[in-house]
Amino acid sequence: MCISATAARALKSVLQGILLSSEGEKLNSMSLLLYMALIAVVFLLPATLIMEENVWV
Repeated sequence: MCISATAARALKSVLQGILLSSEGEKLNSMSLLLYMALIAVVFLLPATLIMEENVWV
């Protein structure tokens, strides 16, 4: 898990660098933060609901 988390973090950093510096699809940092936050919610909310036992209490 630790190795996969480190690899995913490295991939995220590389993609952020590409998106912030690419001339064709250049994003500003606030737009990138908005998109990354939405993606994080989509992935983490279902995981939280499945893994946490008393989330609805």
